[in-house]
Amino acid sequence: MNFFCWFAFVHLAAVGASGSVYYVAVTGDDSALGSADAPFHTLMRGVQAAGPGDTVLVRDGTYDHVNTVTGGDDSSINASPVTFYHSGTPSAWITVQAEHKWGAILDCELLCDSYINLLNGSFIVIQDFVITRGYKEGIHSNDGAHHISLRRNRIEYIANRPASTTLGLDGMYTNPNCHDFTIDGNIFHDIGRTDVNQLDHGLYLHGSNFTITNNIFYNIAHGWAIQMADGLNNVLVANNTFAFASAGPGQIMLWNSLSHITIENNIFYKPVGQALARFQASITSCKVDHNIVFGVNAVVLDNTGCALSSNLIGADPAFVNPPDDFHVRTGGAGIDAGTEVPGLSSDFDGVARPQGAATDIGAFEYGVIPQNSSSSFPKNSSSSSASPSACGKYPTVATYCRRIGVLPWYGGIPGQWETDLELNPGSNPIQFGYITSLAFSYDGIGHNLLVQDYRGSFNAGSVYDLTGGTYSARILAGVNCYGQVLGCQTVGSSGSLGVTIDGSNAAALEGVQIRETYKLLARDGSVAGQTDVPVIFRDQASARWSADLIETPLSQQTHAGATVTALAVANLSLSPQTVIVKVFDQSGNLVASAKTPVLSGAPSLGASFDDVAAVGGVYAAALSNLLGIDLAPSPGSANFQGTVTFEGEAGGKIAPEVIRGSWPPIASVPVTPE
Repeated sequence: MNFFCWFAFVHLAAVGASGSVYYVAVTGDDSALGSADAPFHTLMRGVQAAGPGDTVLVRDGTYDHVNTVTGGDDSSINASPVTFYHSGTPSAWITVQAEHKWGAILDCELLCDSYINLLNGSFIVIQDFVITRGYKEGIHSNDGAHHISLRRNRIEYIANRPASTTLGLDGMYTNPNCHDFTIDGNIFHDIGRTDVNQLDHGLYLHGSNFTITNNIFYNIAHGWAIQMADGLNNVLVANNTFAFASAGPGQIMLWNSLSHITIENNIFYKPVGQALARFQASITSCKVDHNIVFGVNAVVLDNTGCALSSNLIGADPAFVNPPDDFHVRTGGAGIDAGTEVPGLSSDFDGVARPQGAATDIGAFEYGVIPQNSSSSFPKNSSSSSASPSACGKYPTVATYCRRIGVLPWYGGIPGQWETDLELNPGSNPIQFGYITSLAFSYDGIGHNLLVQDYRGSFNAGSVYDLTGGTYSARILAGVNCYGQVLGCQTVGSSGSLGVTIDGSNAAALEGVQIRETYKLLARDGSVAGQTDVPVIFRDQASARWSADLIETPLSQQTHAGATVTALAVANLSLSPQTVIVKVFDQSGNLVASAKTPVLSGAPSLGASFDDVAAVGGVYAAALSNLLGIDLAPSPGSANFQGTVTFEGEAGGKIAPEVIRGSWPPIASVPVTPE
């Protein structure tokens, strides 16, 4: 195994060579000096400035495609916001790093082919980023890049779209000229197209001298976590965690001519058929040892060219809560069961290996979970405050800065619902507008949508200049119920309210006060139930949210005083996606899950005030009806108590709303982005 050690581990001392530090921030300016007080605006500007020994430090925030747009599936030109034209040296690497782990999000928005093109760069570290929504890839390397270190990044939701190309769409691709890559402590998940007609992979590797350690791969269903391609030579795959089904048998594919391959100390969790697959493979000098294979009964069906030893077939790694947490519980089969990997001295969390008698199998050492340990679904870091003299993190539209908010409103419990909006612009003049989007009702028909403001009824799509005072509007949904509040058993409407605020600068946008109030109206028009709910701004939104849950079992919900949860969720993603709803008990165990129908995307969200499609698709339902099961009461309680989570299946941002009530009394439940 010593063929890889000289590069993969000894090089770390050279990475720390002293040099200049350049700063990048969403509030920065590319004509600035790149200092801590005057940061650049784009990552590309920082990369252009950096030379051997320098560091580019990227502050928290979302960095978009920067006007770099794909030519489509038929184009051979790679469009990436960041291309490495400069290199470090063996003794002075260039480090490009997020200031806080996963606080800087490099988001192609499915518009740029990949966010980073390594080109012919060398002696470069890329560390602690979220790299997401590449049209074709997360990182592109189709030239001669070498001596590259990828550390502690999340590469996710790549190419989640329909695609016509016959080429693979991957987390990272390397061609045969690439060599000496270290890929350590990263997460690769949800990679590949939505229409399954070709194979897409987490890593597609040609070249030589690859060290792949301490990574987590999951939900790569249309290809393999790692595709080892023709000519690949000198590869170590050690102490990684692979989870869930791939496009076919195995979670690593061995294809064509391969040599000097070591696969050890890995967990292969619930693959199809076996851990490794091979296709037309000629393999020499290969060893596969000390791996856990759980859920199937074979490492590989044909081990020609590979020596197999000390693999644990059927042994349970005892994960805490996959895919949310791949740490292991007491009694996990991989604890102290691995073999020493020279030079590999820490795990995914940075915890020293070994913690016990021997190193553990998988990405994590058992027994130590640091305070700042990050699971597969970390809490997003909020962006730093925008400069009062610029749009900062907000988009520029014409001569204005724009902030976009979404309220998914809910009328799914039969009755008439009113949503009141109150807005105070603060001390800065703004333009305010909103748009509405009907979703559906239980019988498939939208009913009696009425939008009103103090000027009377109007069609959604109005813009108002505000310089003071309070603006009020209301939306009515549902029908007038003649009888009891719960008397309209066949009708329930839902929709989404898109709020757009235009101002001269970021301070104007952040100074606006907005309050939404849900009201459930009795048949005489009086308010039977009322609660305030937050507007979710798109810059604060997340692909995953959670809320506390108290729910009376479904069989008891017709009784007086029953506690019932209603939910509404709007898709803020550019592309259609379903939303996965999961319920966990107080111990964190998954109790139930369900998916919404596919919700339409919001490709023009905020682009105009009269584009009804711009707020995306909306789903609303009573939680128990969506789940279709009876949630058993928690010990010592008449109700189930736990947590409900919402996750955009394709990784796109969503905006959920949770209402709890005994009908007609209602209350908003805070939802927290993760």
